[in-house]
Amino acid sequence: MSVNENWNSEELDSETIKKLKGDVIENTAYSKGFILKTLLKLSDLNWSDELEDELCFLWDMTVEEEVCSYLIKISFPSIAASSILKYKDLTRFVEILIGILGNIVSKLCIKEVEVINTVLLFMESDDHLILIQVIRFIKGLDHFVNDNNENLIYTKKVIDRFGFILTSSLNKDLLLITLDVLSKITSNFKIKNDDLSIDIASKSWVGYLEIAKLENDEVIHQQFTLHFIQLMLNLCLYIDEFNNDELQKEIIKNKKEICDLLYNVLMTNLNRINLDEGLELIKDDTLIFYIEAFAIILPLIKFESNENIFSLLLNVLFKLISNNLSFSESFLELLIYFIPEISNSNKQSSYLKKINSVLDYCSKNKLDFKDLDKISRFKNVLDEK
Repeated sequence: MSVNENWNSEELDSETIKKLKGDVIENTAYSKGFILKTLLKLSDLNWSDELEDELCFLWDMTVEEEVCSYLIKISFPSIAASSILKYKDLTRFVEILIGILGNIVSKLCIKEVEVINTVLLFMESDDHLILIQVIRFIKGLDHFVNDNNENLIYTKKVIDRFGFILTSSLNKDLLLITLDVLSKITSNFKIKNDDLSIDIASKSWVGYLEIAKLENDEVIHQQFTLHFIQLMLNLCLYIDEFNNDELQKEIIKNKKEICDLLYNVLMTNLNRINLDEGLELIKDDTLIFYIEAFAIILPLIKFESNENIFSLLLNVLFKLISNNLSFSESFLELLIYFIPEISNSNKQSSYLKKINSVLDYCSKNKLDFKDLDKISRFKNVLDEK
């Protein structure tokens, strides 16, 4: 069956239908025969528009897990790896085959080390379309961490290549996926501390700024900002866990610009909750992530005390408590971090009722964590005033 052929079961006799059903991949309308015929063409490649169309159709087919499972069963990953090495100068061919492998590994585990190593060789490509597919492949592997691949993708070499892409590429799609995947492979200390390039923080910021220049869509802007803040959180956790002072210094090099970004993100989200109709946003996963991430990031990058943030945080907490809505303790940690010097405050009279409400909440819920007594001390100062 060719790529463009369709058939209607009502027009076929029972014997033909029986044969066709035997050729169909389970739970799909796709032909095993088409796949096998297409793969046979890889052994002695004659690149043409027709073969490109057939391979693109196969690529589309791999959105179905059953097709991916069948491809693994017939050793497609090994065939593909051998083919892209043999015909490595055919960039479109390489892009498509690595794209198919990326679709497979996003659903099922590819265990062959030689396949993984072959795809990773193309991290050195200067073709942005190939690089996008290689990084998609790494993203898929990240879902199926095992002894075969963890020493292949969580390496200094991979991190350094990501850093190079972020500082040298002007292709928005490549920058977006690089930042996204970097935020994933640096989570949970997958990269050894000694293999984490110190300058990855600065290079990520360069990449972030380039994407911001190229992308005008607000939804995509929010997505890559989320990836960047996830990466900053990951790096700050390395700082905290391994006392990585050099990494901390590297982040602080861009402190003002990064702090401006974090300030805008935090204030935007707090203002959204502060609206009466926005209180239900407290259940939003992205909002919860931001609050919990900022409670870790801001102290480690020495974000300066800001009474605007404190005042808005206090108001949000007061509303949440008044409406009996539960919230992450990270709200309280941020509130404590931003407690202002009382001598600099001209809003103290409006704070007391809300501070008492927060203290009552902490007492009622038997909360006890680092620096909680700062709220009590702040309240005592307000009482004296």
